[in-house]
Amino acid sequence: MVPPKRSIWLCALDTEGRRNECKTRCYNTNQNITDLPKHWFVIISEKNNQDFVTALPFTSNPLQEIRNDGISISADDITTFSRSPNTFIPNKLTLALCNKICRIPRENLAEDTDYGMLKKPKFNDLIWRIKEYISEAN
Repeated sequence: MVPPKRSIWLCALDTEGRRNECKTRCYNTNQNITDLPKHWFVIISEKNNQDFVTALPFTSNPLQEIRNDGISISADDITTFSRSPNTFIPNKLTLALCNKICRIPRENLAEDTDYGMLKKPKFNDLIWRIKEYISEAN
């Protein structure tokens, strides 16, 4: 299955896009302290038929808001799929971490199930914020 751009996935990865089995790293980065945390990601790459996809992590950890420049994601920004019983509905402050672009192996996309799609206006906001980071880096 080729994951479409703007689709939302649940992955057993940290917000850096790495397998996170280290409680110390989770603790030091203020992330979930469990054996194998899961985070939500939105696919931002155009061509997703290769081994990796480019994605942005979502977090609802309030400490991440201070450390990272994120864009708020609400339930109004998500298009749900009627055919899927699984949906991503943020019920508290959720941020897309635009400065944490990740390459995720397609095999890590949980259960080949996407959980909705980010609406185009919000997706465009994310892309513009990413472009700002890239231009500041140069």
